[in-house]
Amino acid sequence: MLSERGFELAQKSKQDLTLSELVELVLEMNTPTEIPPCRVCGAELEIGAAGGGYPTRYHCGSANADVLKHKSGTREYSEAFEHYSESTFEDRRSVDPWAYELAKRLNSDSMIRGFLKIAEV
Repeated sequence: MLSERGFELAQKSKQDLTLSELVELVLEMNTPTEIPPCRVCGAELEIGAAGGGYPTRYHCGSANADVLKHKSGTREYSEAFEHYSESTFEDRRSVDPWAYELAKRLNSDSMIRGFLKIAEV
């Protein structure tokens, strides 16, 4: 999700963006999503499904292990499945790792940052 500044920049026409604004926007748009911890127990989430044009889905790893070890229809299975379902997090963003790396390097290189400021004058 874009910050207020990123949203403001994204509303501009591409031709109206300065070079440094364009680098800032590309960097923000392609920053990988921070995956939150499990909402139920606080454990780290693991990738449950990815690819095929669908969002990347994350689930609690401990809940997944519990679902697999209990027999379907038991109380333990139901509790583990509920934990698994409630821990789901979907990352719907499409990130271009090459664009992110380029923007990150352009933004961090002091010589290039100086050039970008000169080019905007």
